[in-house]
Amino acid sequence: MRPTPYAENMRQQAKEFRPGPDASEMSWGTGLTPPGLEDAPPSEGGRYHGKAPKLDSETADGLRSVADELAQRRALRNRPGPS
Repeated sequence: MRPTPYAENMRQQAKEFRPGPDASEMSWGTGLTPPGLEDAPPSEGGRYHGKAPKLDSETADGLRSVADELAQRRALRNRPGPS
């Protein structure tokens, strides 16, 4: 059975791969992506970078207020009680 072009490509990449000094079987090493692929798209071995639409200032202020309120509630809930 003849290997697919994708399999051939993967074999070639495996031959050329040079992991960082701190790489392990669970990681490429330091960082979230392999060295040199920080700006590459996922299809080329890089990392997905989500893009959210721009927010108007009113919406952004509202979201900030909600986040602040939730942080305050969380702080009150996690506060140690009387001993």
